[in-house]
Amino acid sequence: GRILVRAADQFIVQTSTGPTAVAGYPWFGEWSRDLFTSYEGVFLCTGRIEEGREVLLRAAATVSEGMLANTADVGTLEYNTIDATLWFVHALHRHVEHTGDTALGDELADTLTAILEAHRTGTRFGIGVDEATGLLRGGADGWALTWMDARIDGRPVTARTGFPVEIQALWINALGAAIEI
Repeated sequence: GRILVRAADQFIVQTSTGPTAVAGYPWFGEWSRDLFTSYEGVFLCTGRIEEGREVLLRAAATVSEGMLANTADVGTLEYNTIDATLWFVHALHRHVEHTGDTALGDELADTLTAILEAHRTGTRFGIGVDEATGLLRGGADGWALTWMDARIDGRPVTARTGFPVEIQALWINALGAAIEI
């Protein structure tokens, strides 16, 4: 247990707005995808429950058009990922499940509803539920919205438009989490 806590300490950063986890410190700031894929291990498994709660509340405040801000590294909030919001829903679900903090679930219920509704009806970058299949689609020319977001000369190496498989798993997980939260 102490080894995990000590390892997680290397990723925890205190900012002027509260705690966060940063995968590429000092080269990168907070990226929501990295933050929420690591959330359970960094915050829940290490007993950083209150810090984790702060992280979730602060992130929820960035939701716009059903999308969580991915980063503010460029000085403004960027909304350029299909998966970070779904990872946030996963982290929120795991937090409530792990801690029994149903008050947090209640507090973020409207945000969660707004996320699911925007994804159902459609939001930025063509992200939305395909009516024929119920799957979550996404993508726009010149953008790489999944974890495979490398670019060369400003062009995505692997754009992955359409229906990336892990996005479907995250979408179905988000729907189930919303029922349980």
